[in-house]
Amino acid sequence: MRLPLPKKRPPATVGARLTRLREAGRATADDTGTPSPLRRRYLALYTAVALLAIGAAAATVLAQLAAPPPALARTRMGNGLPVRLVAVTAGPRQEYAYQPDRVIARRALAALGARFGDQPIRVVAEVPAEALTVWLWIGQPGARVAWAAADDGRGHGYANGPLGEPLTSQVADWGRATLAWVALTNYDRTADRMTFRVGLAGHGDEVRFTVQGPREPPRPWVAGEDYPLSGGGQMAELRLWSLRPADPARMTDLLSLDKVEASADRLLLADVDVRDRASAAQPGLWSIALEEALTDHGERLTSAADRAGLFWLTNARKPEGFSAVSLHLTARKWVRDRGVLVFRGLKVPVKSGETERWDQAADEPFPDGVFTAVRGERVGERTLRVTFDGRAPGGSELLSMTFAEGLDQAGYSVRPPGDRDLAPKESRSSPDRTTWRYAVDLTLGPRSQAVALAFRLLYRRVSARTEATLIGRVQPPLGPGDRAGLGVLLDPRQGPDGTDTLSVVRLVPGTRAAQSALRPGDDIERVDGLPAALLPRLLLRHKPGDQVVLSVRRDGRPAQLRVGLDPTEG
Repeated sequence: MRLPLPKKRPPATVGARLTRLREAGRATADDTGTPSPLRRRYLALYTAVALLAIGAAAATVLAQLAAPPPALARTRMGNGLPVRLVAVTAGPRQEYAYQPDRVIARRALAALGARFGDQPIRVVAEVPAEALTVWLWIGQPGARVAWAAADDGRGHGYANGPLGEPLTSQVADWGRATLAWVALTNYDRTADRMTFRVGLAGHGDEVRFTVQGPREPPRPWVAGEDYPLSGGGQMAELRLWSLRPADPARMTDLLSLDKVEASADRLLLADVDVRDRASAAQPGLWSIALEEALTDHGERLTSAADRAGLFWLTNARKPEGFSAVSLHLTARKWVRDRGVLVFRGLKVPVKSGETERWDQAADEPFPDGVFTAVRGERVGERTLRVTFDGRAPGGSELLSMTFAEGLDQAGYSVRPPGDRDLAPKESRSSPDRTTWRYAVDLTLGPRSQAVALAFRLLYRRVSARTEATLIGRVQPPLGPGDRAGLGVLLDPRQGPDGTDTLSVVRLVPGTRAAQSALRPGDDIERVDGLPAALLPRLLLRHKPGDQVVLSVRRDGRPAQLRVGLDPTEG
C-alpha cells in the first residue's frame, strides 16, 4: 500500500519572513509595546560597549594632544618634576625645532582656546660652533638652570668657573613647560661618552643624562720637541721657548706676573717672544697676543693671565691626557705718532635748528685712514655743533684729540667754550677696522658763514705685524737641579740713561761665574742682547751648563763676557 507523500510548502518570500519576525516581536512584548527583559539586557550591553569605545578613543586623542614631545631619555627630580632629554646637537648651527601633528581634533580644540603640552617651538642656541649641546624639556613653566657640569668618565670634569666658562645654559618658555639647553664648549674630543649633570633653581638635587662622546682620534700633529720653536713672516719671527707645568706662586714672584686664581696642577706656562727682521730699523714696541690654544685632543686652553709673552694656559682642570698644544699667536709692532687734521670752508647753518651736511675729508689724512667732517648743526644763536667721524686699520688707537684752532670767513676766532681735549662719543674696534665719532660745540662769531677747523692728534698704530701657529710638545716640570742660575748676588739699579741694570754685589764661590772674568761692581746692562731686567725669564730658557753673554759696564767702559750657568733651586 502506497502512502501519499506530503505536499511541499512553497518557499517563503522575503516579505513573508519579515512578517513572521514582526509577529514574533509582537508576541514577545506586552500590550504597551515595552521590550522584553532579554531584549533590554541586549540593548544595555550594546550601549555600554559603544560608550566605552568612544571614551577610549577620546582619551587616546586627548592624551596624545597633551603629551610632551618624544624624548631620547627621561627622568624625574626628587620632587617628581619630569625632565626629558629631547635632543643632542653639535656643529656650526645649534638649534632645536619641534612641530606636533596637525590633526583635525587639535585644530578644533585650538579654535576653542585649548592649550597643549606639545606646542610647536623652534630655538637657535647662541653657542660656539664647536659646542656639544643637550636640550631638556622640563615639565614646569619658568624653570631656570642654576648650574651645569659634565664628566667624560675618565676623571676629567668640566664645570662653570672663572677660567673659560666652558658650560653655558639658557631657557625658553614652551607652553606649560620649559625648554633648556646646556652647551659644553670645551671638552676632550676623544671621549667615549659625556655625562651631563644639571641643577635647577629651587631644587636641591640634580638630573643626569649620559650621551655618546665624539670619539675622535687625537690630532696627528707633528709637535716640536727641540725648543725654541719658531715661525712667522718677513717682518718678524715668533719663538716658543718652553711649554711646561710651573708653580704659579714661584713664577709670579720670579717673573713679576699677575696673581693667578688657579692651583698649580691646572696650569701650563708658555714663554713666547718675538725677534725683529725687516722692521728692526723702525721704532716701536712689539706686543704678543694669543689668538687660540688647542690640545691634540681638541680641548681649548684659555689664558688665565699673560704679560709680555708669558701665558698661563688652563682648561680649569689638570693638564693630563694630551701631549701637545697648538698656539696661534699674533705679534704687532706699535709706534706712537702725531698729526694735524685741517677742515676748510665748512658752511655754517643760517638759523638755529638747521643742519648742514658736509661729508668733507680732512686735508691731512689720518695715517692709513681718514677723518671726515660729517655735519654741522646750529644748536643756538652762536653755537655750532660739529660732528666728524674717523676710521683707521684695525688695532689703531687714538690716544688724544685736541682742538687747535678755528676761524670763520671774517677772521673771527671760533673755539669751544670749555676744555679743548675731546672725548669720543663712540668708539668701535675690530681686527680689520677701528672707528670713532666725535662731536664738539663751538662758539661762532657774530657773522660766521663758514669756518676752518684744525685738530691735533696723538695716536698709536701698528707699523708691522706677523703671526704663526707653533705646535709644541708639553715638557715635564722642572725638578730639583733642572733650573739654571748665574751664581752671583745682584742689586737692581738704574743706569745714567734711565735703563735698568743689575749690579754685581758678590760672586758665589765654586760657581762658573766665580771662575769667569765677572767682577763685583760690574753693572750688567744686557743678557744675550736683551735687557738685564729679563734675566730671571732668560735663565728659565737655559739649562745648567749653558753659557750666556753679558754686556757689562766696568769703570764706565763697556765689555762683553761669557759666563756659564750652574744648577740652582732658587
